[in-house]
Amino acid sequence: MSIPLNGKRPVLGRALGTAALAGLVLVTVIAMTDRVGASVMPSGPLSAGKARGVFAAANSAGDSDTSLAAGERMVRWAPVVRGSLSAYGVALGTAGYPDRAAEVLRAASSLGWRDEVAQAYASTQALVNGEVDLAAFRMEALLRSAPESQLTRQTLAQIMLDDGARLALARRMGEGVEWPANVLIGLRDRPAEEIAATAVLLAEARQFGFRADDRVARWETFAIYEENPRLAWALWLALNGEGGLARSGLWDDTFAVADKVGSGTSAPFEWRRATSTSANVNVGEVDGKPRVEVIGGGFSAQDISRQAIVLEPGRYVMSWSASSRIEGRPDLHLSAVCVTPNGSMTLGPIVPTEGKFGRLLEVGADCEVVQARIFAPSGDTTMRWLSDVQIASVD
Repeated sequence: MSIPLNGKRPVLGRALGTAALAGLVLVTVIAMTDRVGASVMPSGPLSAGKARGVFAAANSAGDSDTSLAAGERMVRWAPVVRGSLSAYGVALGTAGYPDRAAEVLRAASSLGWRDEVAQAYASTQALVNGEVDLAAFRMEALLRSAPESQLTRQTLAQIMLDDGARLALARRMGEGVEWPANVLIGLRDRPAEEIAATAVLLAEARQFGFRADDRVARWETFAIYEENPRLAWALWLALNGEGGLARSGLWDDTFAVADKVGSGTSAPFEWRRATSTSANVNVGEVDGKPRVEVIGGGFSAQDISRQAIVLEPGRYVMSWSASSRIEGRPDLHLSAVCVTPNGSMTLGPIVPTEGKFGRLLEVGADCEVVQARIFAPSGDTTMRWLSDVQIASVD
């Protein structure tokens, strides 16, 4: 059963039915660790404490009459305890009193921003009524007070489906300090469509000034990359913008973290030090151009640094500058592999051209992600360098 606003629309909108809400209220009522009031009678059959237990059990059993009676006792004996009014409102809805349920939930939403049930009700009701700024305001309260709550996630999912409400929330995120990052909590464990919708919200929030912590952004991106590289790519762009794509065809063309290892210090779409290399890898700069510098490790050929790139099927030219002790042969060069299982890719020979080096790269239709690699041949332990990497389409 749902709680209708009138004869046509449910109080909690199309996605939040009363049955699901009641289950979440159950958790909220039992926990109640952050109280703003106390029961008038700490013990006895009419105590609010006992009523909370009865309410929880009745909700679990689907007994609407008992949960309604318990909700009334909760409000009577502990009206200012967080959760009492909102639980009573849900009980009214499940018992078949939609108008009274709406009134009680509206009252609950005015008593304080920490009541997640009341805030979810207020946000979704505002969304149903087309009040997108109010919906975003209530959504902020949820993200502040209960960022890991399933109810928060359900309400956020509805906000992200509405263009106006999503944009209003993105604007608030751009003005916020700490709470906007709560949108990322648990993101890796959500369905792909929800992650994609969140990426849209984050991209809009970035336009209004939101910036995620670098370490958190890398952790979340790496976790999602393991399951869905293209989805991780969309999230990374949403969090960090286009990077060097317009200049070079790679997100990272500065080698800023090429000497780093791990999800806390680099992301799949940044140059990062290969864990298997025995060489010393440094990041330097000459004439204003960043470059990666390698010393040692010349007794065996090895990858030095890697970066994942999302490329559409077609032909590309990979080009770079590098030190060259033997004319026409770079001390360090670029290679690439397709990291999609069974994906096809063809890599041509190295060709010197106009003071640089290049090679043709052909990406098959079944290759979703290419991993570019900086490769060091064996036989040299002195300092070698590579810079000015570019990948350009030739189709």
